[in-house]
Amino acid sequence: THDGFVTVGPQVFGGVKTGPGFIGKDILGCADVRAFGAAGDGVTDDTAAIQAALSSVPSSGGCVQAPAGTYKLSSSLSMKSHTRLEGVAAPQSLSSVGGTVFDATGLSVLLPAFTASNGTTDLLFKDFLLLGPANVPYDFGSNSCGFHFSTLTSALWEGVWVRGFARGVHVVTGASLVFYRMGASAASVSAIELN
Repeated sequence: THDGFVTVGPQVFGGVKTGPGFIGKDILGCADVRAFGAAGDGVTDDTAAIQAALSSVPSSGGCVQAPAGTYKLSSSLSMKSHTRLEGVAAPQSLSSVGGTVFDATGLSVLLPAFTASNGTTDLLFKDFLLLGPANVPYDFGSNSCGFHFSTLTSALWEGVWVRGFARGVHVVTGASLVFYRMGASAASVSAIELN
């Protein structure tokens, strides 16, 4: 074992060892969602695999990487403190598709795509497109968001594009929140709402 990850199998795919029973990290120490069973083919429900990768991050912190592909989400993903979620080759605008895409178009409009428990700290979201359930024409409540956090300290969104939610990002109580190269469209309530 290495850092709590079991290394079994000799194959290397995209810099990540794979094989039966392998939970992989790339050479930079990021857990790869494919090693947890995510397909990224735009058809398979990847929610459980991505949540397993996010849950595997130790309390001291770590990185989860989602290589280029379209990852279908059917329920909210819960983040832990000190976690980086990184895609690759982010789209350059809200109108483009490519790179890493989290497709939450099948998600209930009453649920956020990403959430966390109160008191979560030190999150990074980088280089992906998040597609929501629809061009939501009205407010379904505080959870109809791409990202919803009740209490969040220290987070960075970099190169993240959100489309199809009533709110792109909603943080009820937050501090040290940074948005860099981020965009949100079809937000009927607000692109970024900080209360």
